[in-house]
Amino acid sequence: MILIEAILSGIIVGAVYALIGVGLSMIYGVMKVVNFAHGDLLVFSSFTAWFLYRRMAMDPLVSLFIILPVSFLLGILLYYLVIKRLQNSNDSETASFLAFFGISLMLKHLTTSMFGATPRGIPFPYEQFFRISTRMGPFTLSTSRIIAFMVVCVVTVILVYYLQRTRVGKAIRAVIQHKEAAQILGIKTDLISAISLGIGLMSVSIAGVLVTLVFPSISSKLAVNYTTIAFVVIILGGLRQPLGALLGGVVYGITESVAMLLLPMGYAHALTFFIMISVVMWRPEGLLSGVKVWRKKKLTVNELVVTEGY
Repeated sequence: MILIEAILSGIIVGAVYALIGVGLSMIYGVMKVVNFAHGDLLVFSSFTAWFLYRRMAMDPLVSLFIILPVSFLLGILLYYLVIKRLQNSNDSETASFLAFFGISLMLKHLTTSMFGATPRGIPFPYEQFFRISTRMGPFTLSTSRIIAFMVVCVVTVILVYYLQRTRVGKAIRAVIQHKEAAQILGIKTDLISAISLGIGLMSVSIAGVLVTLVFPSISSKLAVNYTTIAFVVIILGGLRQPLGALLGGVVYGITESVAMLLLPMGYAHALTFFIMISVVMWRPEGLLSGVKVWRKKKLTVNELVVTEGY
């Protein structure tokens, strides 16, 4: 019974991890840039939600209506002011790596200066949810985690629809599959890259707010941990498959939860990285690389033409 509860808890936490990985996967897939500031952005979003509650008594889920537009605009500005300029350099990958590393350090110090290094929690309606459990048959789960899982489900449906059905979403997938071909077909890759970076920052911001519901406290020291988790998730799901990160996050969450139940913490974390290394060796393109249904989702030439103008 305890094992099944650990699996259910792992699915819920893994869903939040998946949202972290989706943003990183989308940024890497479109721009081939590794965002080393990913965890710092998540922690900054968490503290922003905490700050808005402390100063304005704003529900963290309501604060998303402020945090998300700011995150999207930040992604647009970051691309045009920094990333685009660096991509024209002789060694764009190294330059972009150093840029995001610098942004990571800046956010780390900014978070510590503004909010302090002390772990924080949001003591508002969800504080009692940590003491209240919801029974699902014979199982008991934290109500706050169930709320977070429901939010992830809604975001996932929106994201899947956006990437699969809208013209901009198809353009994003086209750039991920083959950037040069997308340019030949008239897709504005700069605009798509900027939008992708904005969406990536929005997804990690949502995850940052949900972290305040899933875990009782947040700390600026955890930024590196979340960045590492994001890397593991996208490796499991596939570096160039944003939706594959959803599976990667759930797999990581279940593995972590069950391993921490059965093994000492150090061995539990080692096991998750062992699984990651195994996936790299046997399925370097991710767990979904051999799924035929997923392959059918790839864009055809006709679908690429539909995205012309983006």
